[in-house]
Amino acid sequence: MKLTYLTTKTYPASTADHIYIRELSKAFSLIPGVDFSLAVMKKGDDLSGIKTDEIKNKFNSRFFSVFIFLIQNSRHFLNRTEDNYILTNDFNIGVITLILRKIFFPKTTLVFDCHLLTKTWKDSFILNRADKIITTSEVLQDNVTKLVKNPEKVLVVYGGVDVKVFKEHPKVHVKNGHITYVGGFKTLGQTKGLECLIKSFKLLPNNFHLNLVGGNKEEISEYQKMVDDLSLSDSVTVTGKVDMANLAKIEISSDVLVIPYPNKTHFREYGFPMKVFEYLCARRPIVYSNLKIIDDFLKYYPHCFPFTPGDEESLAQTVMKASGYMGKFNYDIEQSSWKCKAQNIVNILRNTTFS
Repeated sequence: MKLTYLTTKTYPASTADHIYIRELSKAFSLIPGVDFSLAVMKKGDDLSGIKTDEIKNKFNSRFFSVFIFLIQNSRHFLNRTEDNYILTNDFNIGVITLILRKIFFPKTTLVFDCHLLTKTWKDSFILNRADKIITTSEVLQDNVTKLVKNPEKVLVVYGGVDVKVFKEHPKVHVKNGHITYVGGFKTLGQTKGLECLIKSFKLLPNNFHLNLVGGNKEEISEYQKMVDDLSLSDSVTVTGKVDMANLAKIEISSDVLVIPYPNKTHFREYGFPMKVFEYLCARRPIVYSNLKIIDDFLKYYPHCFPFTPGDEESLAQTVMKASGYMGKFNYDIEQSSWKCKAQNIVNILRNTTFS
């Protein structure tokens, strides 16, 4: 099997999407029988261990550069001695690949790694012509299925965590009353419910402390001002990004982990948080916004507690309830690994006959 992940990303970089593609690519690279390569606009040191091709933006247009790259490598995709797959999560690359495939490499299979919908003609064009569609949640799977003629080609593959770092801190002391949110403070310019989370601490006992971890410089300044204006500086700490090893330690030592997403379109339809898998691997109680996209996955775990999105009182009460959880954490962290996610995708492709 020959598998190529196509993206116009440049590395090194540390956005959620950059990390997703990098870590998934590392996992693909380790699967026996898979000849994997990652095609990026520019390589970086953080891609070591991954066979990487540079698309190179010679034309001051990323997507025209992809167009030329695919034509130049069409012989590679025409190889009849093995199954060839192109995987991408970029709608523009999907369009270009489908147009060129018809002429230059008709036997190559296009797998679309769908994380959202554009609400444009590209959705129908790509989703109906891609050979297989991998989605990140059941809600997104349902939305995609409504747009395609063959719903059986639309599947969900969960997961995406470096589980090794969680195994390295199995006996970290839990700090009672320490509530933690980890992740970016905003997505696509939209706030992620941290205002509600901060304000809920006006309703919690003084022995509760909130840690917000993962903001950039501007976000830290913005939310620190909110904390100060609410006179919560003794109860809330706002900090920036930390490396994965320290992140795991912070999560494992927390009393409760929170996903406070608001009830807005992006978070209802596409925003399945990758931090779900980190939190589960930390084996700590989880408080989450009762959005179907998250609840579909977490409702089966007794240590996960939903609250009404945007409701500070509901959030405070649920944090109190979760803080008193004394039950078991029955979760196999290996099923969240990048290795497992990559292997599940490969298994889907190997077990599918494409016309």
